[in-house]
Amino acid sequence: MHYRILIVFTFLLVTLHLRGQSSMPEWEDSLKSLTDSLMLAEDLSARKSAFDKMVPVLTEALQTEGSFDYPFDSLIRISIQYPPDSSFRIFTGQLYQ
Repeated sequence: MHYRILIVFTFLLVTLHLRGQSSMPEWEDSLKSLTDSLMLAEDLSARKSAFDKMVPVLTEALQTEGSFDYPFDSLIRISIQYPPDSSFRIFTGQLYQ
């Protein structure tokens, strides 16, 4: 019986650790889905919900090592702007009401 608890506990720890180690393509896939919902959902409450979920996901993705050099090419529904010296990026989008 104790082995089952230990196995479940170990599985949970590994799962939580892997969640924190998401790769940039995984972050991009999550963001693409959310930006699609943000722009294409039929009702305003669904679009607002997608926006509310997108902000923390984008924040966490951008805190991942190597994120600044990652292009996020599949995020076609938002704009990613750079200044001439590429010292920072601005992610912009629109929440249609």
